[in-house]
Amino acid sequence: MVALDLDGTILESGTTIDHQVLTTLETLQTKGVMCVTATGRPLDFQVELFERHNVGPATGRFAALIANEREIHLLDEHRQPAPAYHPYDEWNVVIRKRWDALIDEAMRWVDRVAAEADRRGWTSRRFDRSEIARRGLATIRLELSQHAAVLRDWLADQLLDAESELACNRNTRLVQVVDRQAGKGNVLATLADLCGVPADQVLAIGDSSNDMSMLDGAFGFRAATPGNADAEVKDAVRKCGGYVAQATVGAGVIEALTAVTALVTPTATTPPTPPTATGQSPSQSHDTPV
Repeated sequence: MVALDLDGTILESGTTIDHQVLTTLETLQTKGVMCVTATGRPLDFQVELFERHNVGPATGRFAALIANEREIHLLDEHRQPAPAYHPYDEWNVVIRKRWDALIDEAMRWVDRVAAEADRRGWTSRRFDRSEIARRGLATIRLELSQHAAVLRDWLADQLLDAESELACNRNTRLVQVVDRQAGKGNVLATLADLCGVPADQVLAIGDSSNDMSMLDGAFGFRAATPGNADAEVKDAVRKCGGYVAQATVGAGVIEALTAVTALVTPTATTPPTPPTATGQSPSQSHDTPV
């Protein structure tokens, strides 16, 4: 399984995926590698993006989509009248209910981050509560990414001291408060287990701090990052024995996939079957490298 962040990894300028990246993913698909996304972007954004690049559900290019850093959507190739992604509610419903119970506390922490930014003389803007409720990401935007990094570290210490059920991450200029049981690492681990893929047969590729939970080796995934990644991300990937590309964005992803030959040329003879709505994948065993 190859799990791909979007912005700054395969998505350039928030709008475009290089054709060579899509060609590489097609090659992986034919070799039995399951490709999935792991992003903070919502489902509708991803569906529109892939349709625009002619890799919509009918192509089977992406077997599953992780959205909002917390939700799993599985490809149903047999859905009528056309293939489509459907929510894996056994996970999604639970994680949404947890957020409903945590959102007030998350908003209070965002308010504290805003107050700390004001104390330091830094400009910030809190996202609208309705968007926060819908996406499960309590977000505040700073004027500079350096400010966001400082406040992310400050907030992480505060949450640890409070023994909170919440965690935090940073995505460039954004500081995000999230459910500790969500985040890309936790959700990807759930998806891999659902698909019967061992952790060491998952290659996660991302570029930013909010990708760290799937890149730091904590879940046993292989990790790679493009050359444009944050310095702390590169350090984490190197520390867990992952691959740091020289090339940036999509070209860096292709470089990483080419270098990690065990995943580019797996021993599987047939592509894996994505799980059904009930989480069953009858044609895929736990011994199948994907």
